[in-house]
Amino acid sequence: MRYREGKRFDWFDTLNTAFIDELVETLICNILSADQDAKYTPKTERERVIAKHALSALYAAYHSLGHSWVSFPKSKTSYSTKDTKKVLYSYRSAVKVFDALVRLEWIDILKGNEQKGYTRISAKGGLQAIFNSQGFQWFPIRARA
Repeated sequence: MRYREGKRFDWFDTLNTAFIDELVETLICNILSADQDAKYTPKTERERVIAKHALSALYAAYHSLGHSWVSFPKSKTSYSTKDTKKVLYSYRSAVKVFDALVRLEWIDILKGNEQKGYTRISAKGGLQAIFNSQGFQWFPIRARA
């Protein structure tokens, strides 16, 4: 595998389907249970949006030719809610989603660095089984401006 392979997770379309929504809820429950003091807040909504985007990306990559990888930047400098050249999500919320994916053992990880590029992830375990059971499906995508 070339080190710079894998589209960034936020470059994929978000899928609107029940099985992705169920996976998102599982992730959110994991995030909330990992932090004993956590409760439902507006930040939880941000994490829900990021989780849906990441899971949609993993599903699309899994069903692409050759089961491609999805890049998931782990550096704080890769995130900004204002700079369109960066991931337009909260860094802290993205890390919470990433950590929940790890705790659930839903992803394989190829750690990145400055020379190798971003960390890349792909579906494994229970997530891979769900993707297999759903099979490849066509989903409507939104037109890009």
